[in-house]
Amino acid sequence: EAQCSLGVMYDEGRGVPRNYKEALLWYRKATDQGMAGAQCRMGIMYFEGRGVPQNYKKALMLYRKAADKGDGNAQHNLGSMYDHGRGVPQSNKEAAVWYRKAASQGNAGAQYNLGVMYGKGQGLSQSYTEAVRLFRKAADQGHAHAQFNLGVTYTAGVNQCFKEAALWFRKAGEQGIDEAQCNLGVMYEKGQ
Repeated sequence: EAQCSLGVMYDEGRGVPRNYKEALLWYRKATDQGMAGAQCRMGIMYFEGRGVPQNYKKALMLYRKAADKGDGNAQHNLGSMYDHGRGVPQSNKEAAVWYRKAASQGNAGAQYNLGVMYGKGQGLSQSYTEAVRLFRKAADQGHAHAQFNLGVTYTAGVNQCFKEAALWFRKAGEQGIDEAQCNLGVMYEKGQ
């Protein structure tokens, strides 16, 4: 675990100058010991091409190793690869499988993405109720886009409640979501 922590310090420049080669060295040592968190972080480096040539195949392999050990971030990242067809054939069904695993562990990004998929019926049976439930879980963890989507839901949905909409637009707006700020302004203008 200490090796992975050193990798994070070098990767993010926490307390030491940012150094991707040094980060990779420490992630690799932790990965060689089977540490899922290090596998995921090393996968991110390969996915983004940070300090190494971008390589989706290596990222996929590392994410899968970590995901198979139950790492929620790696599960979310695998879902995203399938969702967007990066390094793998695009597959809504496969994306949903991985997002669901990560969401069940409380990963806010996966909860949001799975909510979007339920809302659109992508790879899953469409369910606005499930989408809103997942948006709420992610929003409660501070996920700005989930907060925005809840605001939209409360302005136009079956459970219309302008007070709730304003609350979620405000939270999303405070995190820099411009549309949320605009929607909140429109609500004030209309006296909602």
